[in-house]
Amino acid sequence: MTRDTFIVLLAVATAVCGVALFIMYLRRRQAQRLELEHTQLEQLARERRQQAARRAAAAEVMPEMNDGMVVVEPNCDTADPLEIGKICPACGSRYRFHFRVCERDNSELAALN
Repeated sequence: MTRDTFIVLLAVATAVCGVALFIMYLRRRQAQRLELEHTQLEQLARERRQQAARRAAAAEVMPEMNDGMVVVEPNCDTADPLEIGKICPACGSRYRFHFRVCERDNSELAALN
């Protein structure tokens, strides 16, 4: 009977260790998943801060022309405000002189006076 008792106790101890290892595995996996989510959220926040900084820089370049309208012309945030001389009559976006049509709605641009 002692031999059978020893085998039963050994089986129970093995099962308990297996359950403990499985629980540790699940906790580690959950911690890795949370760390990945945290990293992704930090990256998203960093991208949003960069976008806000670019918008603020564009607003500083053209304060009198930035009345809630979005400038859609590429690299317009680094342009000289005197070079921007056309406006879309439909959406109000502003462009440089060499543009003929609006990139948003293909309307013909009008000259700013």
